[in-house]
Amino acid sequence: MRLRNEVRQLREQVTALKTARTDSGAQEPAAALDQAQSRADAIRQLGVAASTGDLTALDKLAELSDVAHAQFKTNHDASVFAELRPAFDVLGAEAGKGSDTALQALWKGMRMDSVQGFAIQALGAAAGHGNEKALEPLLEPERYLILRSSAVGALKPAADSGNVRAIQALAAVAVDPDAKPLWFLAAEGLRKAASSGNVAAIDALAVLMRSDNDNVRREAIAGLETAAFNQSARAREALQNPGGR
Repeated sequence: MRLRNEVRQLREQVTALKTARTDSGAQEPAAALDQAQSRADAIRQLGVAASTGDLTALDKLAELSDVAHAQFKTNHDASVFAELRPAFDVLGAEAGKGSDTALQALWKGMRMDSVQGFAIQALGAAAGHGNEKALEPLLEPERYLILRSSAVGALKPAADSGNVRAIQALAAVAVDPDAKPLWFLAAEGLRKAASSGNVAAIDALAVLMRSDNDNVRREAIAGLETAAFNQSARAREALQNPGGR
């Protein structure tokens, strides 16, 4: 009952704040900030509740996500989705510490259309902190029935932490011609690993450097340059031989 009341209040606050944004004289700045902080704290508490086993909190977050989607259709303001992130930051952090309860909540969230994207990103954060169970659906998105694009984007924290399986998965995307729309995400995800001297990451960026997409090519070159600055002879050679001959 308490969570239901909180969600009702949050929905009312969200609506009120969006209305206030379109009415410059409706609210003093300090009052608007207080209201936003109160809402952020309440949303974060839903994440805390879910991480300790109250899975109904996920249903409440799904309701808020539905509200955000409805608002986005009207005002095209993507910031409405960012308001839910604190709850999933909590879940990702707790799962990263090894909490099976938080991981279970994220697993359930991965199966809920309204919050699936948030849950997948939080699984990526948990994997970045060393939770290998959280990494599994990101490595096999087809098996777990999630979008490959969502999984690839969520692999970055684990790759940044030096997780070999995450780096190999991103490197595989980089050399897959059918994954061309995901090449930028792969380049972005491999950048830190390459800067640390990881051979698989450097070789994958060397391949992506030859892409005909300017954004992909720039991201790959930036990663290789950082690796070269960090004394990687392999990265330096790739930059000197961009054609791969």
